[in-house]
Amino acid sequence: MERGKLFLFSRFFVRLYIGRWTVDAAPPAEPTVYVCSHSNLLGPLATLCWLPVPARPWTFHMFLDRENCRTQYRDYTFSKRFGMPRPLAAAAAWGASGYVSALMRSMGAIPVHRGTARIGATFRESVAALQAGDSVLLRAHGVGRETYRLLERRGARIVDATCPKVAHVQRLVEQAEREGRQPVMIGDPEHPEVRGAAGWCESLLVFSGPEEVGKWAETAGADRVAGLTVVSQTTLRREVWETSLKIIKKECTNVKIFDTICDATHTRQSEAAQIAARVDAMVVVGDPKSANTTHLTEICGRYCSRVFQIENADELPLDELSGCARVGLTAGASTPASIIKEVKKTMSEEKIQGESMENFAELVEQYTNTLNTGDKVTGVVTAITPTEIHVDLGCKQAGYIPVDQLSDDPSVKPEDVVKVGDEVELFVIRVNDVEGYATLSKKRVDAVKVWENIETACENKDVMEGVVTEENKGGVVVSVKGVRVFVPASQSGLPRDAAMTELVKQRVKLRVTEVNRARRRVVGSRLCSRRLVPPPPPRSGPASRWASVTPALSRA
Repeated sequence: MERGKLFLFSRFFVRLYIGRWTVDAAPPAEPTVYVCSHSNLLGPLATLCWLPVPARPWTFHMFLDRENCRTQYRDYTFSKRFGMPRPLAAAAAWGASGYVSALMRSMGAIPVHRGTARIGATFRESVAALQAGDSVLLRAHGVGRETYRLLERRGARIVDATCPKVAHVQRLVEQAEREGRQPVMIGDPEHPEVRGAAGWCESLLVFSGPEEVGKWAETAGADRVAGLTVVSQTTLRREVWETSLKIIKKECTNVKIFDTICDATHTRQSEAAQIAARVDAMVVVGDPKSANTTHLTEICGRYCSRVFQIENADELPLDELSGCARVGLTAGASTPASIIKEVKKTMSEEKIQGESMENFAELVEQYTNTLNTGDKVTGVVTAITPTEIHVDLGCKQAGYIPVDQLSDDPSVKPEDVVKVGDEVELFVIRVNDVEGYATLSKKRVDAVKVWENIETACENKDVMEGVVTEENKGGVVVSVKGVRVFVPASQSGLPRDAAMTELVKQRVKLRVTEVNRARRRVVGSRLCSRRLVPPPPPRSGPASRWASVTPALSRA
């Protein structure tokens, strides 16, 4: 993209006087978000100057207009933040605002408008700024169908991070309209997930709870007998969902109901209620705008009279908590583990925790235990669906095993591999801390165990079984628990001129003779039953007569 002269001029001096910033030198192959210090202009500017690829920054719209920028710098940045006297702050703001506003325009900055009323303008300007091939990351709450079409028309590369459960809700809403049914959603009409789902149909009825459902039922008339497809916001409280369904089932006759509440959310809410019922005060950590955190606070308030919702450790009501004998701690799904640990640490340092107090380490262990991609973990199967297996990992994140990560056999049914209540070893493929779930794989752990078994069998010369999958150059390939074992023709047990295809799809026994795990190479020798060949008949003639003579010992 073309840059303005002021940015190019600034970049020359930044690169001259500031060493290479902490940005990879090579252009990334995947979509990348560059995070930099925003305590002053230096961090973002240095990052943009050292980026390996051109990028356009987002900035608050006030910094693109010199007058608004000067007001911000004069009344806040230089006066309140840096403590400058008013006249000095005004002078500094005059010079800084001129440079910053011009620099933002020179960089092609996209203005960000605060508040939901004008945020649409930011989106439209962002999309208009896209070049063909640019990457756009869609957040977990999902977006409407028209957004996908708009991005596709711009030639953007869509990186879809929509939560699978949210995407399932979107598909149900779209399918309902296609079938001529009225889609209905129980949830918060202002929540981004609900607004995104509404973008997949022409008319989505949204009810926040049983009260609104009841009012609708009284005035719906003919709509009550029309076909309804009912779904829920994934983070909805289960009691709101169940009480709303009672009214719908009573008042409507043709209803399809899909329980789309996230199991991990329901589990976290149930555990928070149990903790709140046995403590004197409850602390809920999370973003005040988070629906999940708000629901946790409401649930805890039913069982505990003193509930404090905070965003970080600085907001802890230490004076009010100091007189409590038992204090509980929970957190929303999107709350970073580092913030939870900081809250716990602050409470311990202030000596809120006494001998008779609930042990914080035990209460928040499931929230502060973190997972990383590549970890091996143990979990308990809690639910099995046709597309995924739900696993309790005993930590903040909920675990999901996609069906294609359950077994190497694509035809196997999930319930034939695992049962609810089974404890299984798993490999962490990906962790989404924002939405609070981890994608897991069982077949990767099983593959590691198989390799260990094959190495042991090679050392001990044990017999293994497998199925011949294909003929290969100079032999055949045998699949032993998912690992390819090459058996040379000379070790196949077939005559030299026989066709190797005779063994394909047969189950055979073999011994492993060579294992190279680094190169993923295994060589084996087939064991086959040998037919007993009768000895040849005795020959006639002198040779046969000598064969019947019994030798005698000669004595000297």
